[in-house]
Amino acid sequence: MKNSKMQGRRPMPKMRTKMKVAIEPHTMTVGDLIAAAFEALGNDQAAVMRVLGSQRLGERVGRKLVFI
Repeated sequence: MKNSKMQGRRPMPKMRTKMKVAIEPHTMTVGDLIAAAFEALGNDQAAVMRVLGSQRLGERVGRKLVFI
């Protein structure tokens, strides 16, 4: 009988870290946001302004868009 606490199993293989690639964040301009909103919502300007000026979008982007 063996006196060690180890079982006779191999340890789990480590994840390979050599294949990781650094991902650069994509910069998005205000024009890109406006174009994406029109593409998603159609030509309804009131809906586009409501979405672009929303609090949730401001939290995601880090800035609140204000339309005058």
